[in-house]
Amino acid sequence: MPPSGARVRTISYCKGKPSITFVRSSWEKLPTMYHIINALADLAIKEMRAGWLAETRGASDLSNQRPLS
Repeated sequence: MPPSGARVRTISYCKGKPSITFVRSSWEKLPTMYHIINALADLAIKEMRAGWLAETRGASDLSNQRPLS
């Protein structure tokens, strides 16, 4: 959720069990990023945690961002 001091209005919010798949690519399809996508596709997924998706309107200063661990 957005930080409490932000001027952001939440339109919709849902939680669920996420899934992710990285599709291997080639230089011809993604010339500047194929090596990154292929490295992510090679990683083993050890654990899936809860995920959420929020549709918002307004601006955020991004102070609620944090690194994934």
